[in-house]
Amino acid sequence: MWKNVGTADTTIIDIILNEKPLKTFWPSSEVYLDGVPWVSGSDPSFKEIPFPSGSTLDLVITFPSDTSSPFVSGQTVEVKVVTSHGVFYVTIFNIP
Repeated sequence: MWKNVGTADTTIIDIILNEKPLKTFWPSSEVYLDGVPWVSGSDPSFKEIPFPSGSTLDLVITFPSDTSSPFVSGQTVEVKVVTSHGVFYVTIFNIP
């Protein structure tokens, strides 16, 4: 869950995983925004995500659970959300 705690509206213009833009992982990835499909691996462009001040969003990125996944169990992944204001929001997690 992400929250825009700033005083200004912004837009998410890119998502970077381990220093690679999300689009480099297509067609194996899917992005869901508040439970609704936002970007599909079959769509070669990243759709910007409006992020108004005070709002929250549930951003989920999925990959196949088979051998075609670019990530493996136990791997650490750094996720950077890039905004139109040039701010990077970073989180790091381990894949179970």
